[in-house]
Amino acid sequence: MENCREQQPLLVVFYEPVPSGVKYIQREGRTGRKSKGEAVILATEDTHDIPYLKVSEKRRKRMRQAVKGLNSELEPLERKGPEPEKNPIPRELIREAEKYTPPEKEKPAPEAEIGVEKRPKPEELAEDKAEELEKKRQKEFRRRERYTAERALEKILSSGKSGISTEKLEKTLQNEGSTEGIAKAAVERLKREDQVREKDGKLLSKGAARVEKGAHPGSEVHEFFIEKVRRGNANVKVDGKWRAVLTPEDYEGPRNLIKKGKRFKGAADLYHEDGKFRAWIKDVVGK
Repeated sequence: MENCREQQPLLVVFYEPVPSGVKYIQREGRTGRKSKGEAVILATEDTHDIPYLKVSEKRRKRMRQAVKGLNSELEPLERKGPEPEKNPIPRELIREAEKYTPPEKEKPAPEAEIGVEKRPKPEELAEDKAEELEKKRQKEFRRRERYTAERALEKILSSGKSGISTEKLEKTLQNEGSTEGIAKAAVERLKREDQVREKDGKLLSKGAARVEKGAHPGSEVHEFFIEKVRRGNANVKVDGKWRAVLTPEDYEGPRNLIKKGKRFKGAADLYHEDGKFRAWIKDVVGK
């Protein structure tokens, strides 16, 4: 199948549903084709093929939605100057170079040491103890940093589209018991994980920034309340009126919000499937 890339257009038939939209989208239209290819997925009704096919279709839609959102944020880059000339190394030269490659030397077997067991020196024991204490300190620091980052994200979500300044956020975290170093590290962690965006000196959640730029024009913002978390899905209440099922593939947002009793706002689509009312949360925009 990989050898069929150069043919255009191309029809690819999948004899089983693959729960990954990547291959399907690649076969539907690869970069460099003059025209779109086609893909057909064969599935047998009343078998496990159908649930896999539905998951694959959902992921394909989510991937297209994510790409549209990226296109609204990223700016195209123009190449300055001509493209580099393609000049691969001829196979003859590669074969010639392989002749001069020295053979690998076999490592000698380690000799068995016979004698009195060596005891570590006092300075070695001190170094090991210091290294162990340093690992414990780093582990505790990361734990507190992770916990503080979750609190910071909730405060950023509570600020909605207006956002909150970094100085005010760090000050609030310090007033609640965090040290200055932990507060700064928590904010940097959120930036590093791409959970927040900075605009005009204020921090916004990633979802709020994307919605403000029009990433989901056909979706509405709803309020969600997590009533119960099960294995593979969660029961949520939408706008205090309807109950819906939320599955992992239908949720794009911070995982720490999927806990019983959590409440947040998100850009979402509501739909019926398999006799159940479901929610597809594309971005979390606030609390």
